Amino acid sequence: MGKNGIFWEQEYLKTPMLKMEYGMLISAGVIMWLNHIFYYGARVWGIALVGGVVICFLVVSVFIERARIKHLNKTIAREKEENKRV
Repeated sequence: MGKNGIFWEQEYLKTPMLKMEYGMLISAGVIMWLNHIFYYGARVWGIALVGGVVICFLVVSVFIERARIKHLNKTIAREKEENKRV
């Protein structure tokens, strides 16, 4: 029987696939940013705005993910303690 729920998710966080997903997210953001620069001929303020939004999104997503991982590890530890008592 395989792992389910938060136990599966904890194993997934250790795989290289998660890093690939973050790399693809960053690459897509950079491509969109460069598209605005070269294709649309955006003004400097527009380039700064799009770049700032992308950077803020990535920073916030990393902080949210780190907080979620900490919560996940606490939940797993609590469930393992409960299973030991039973």
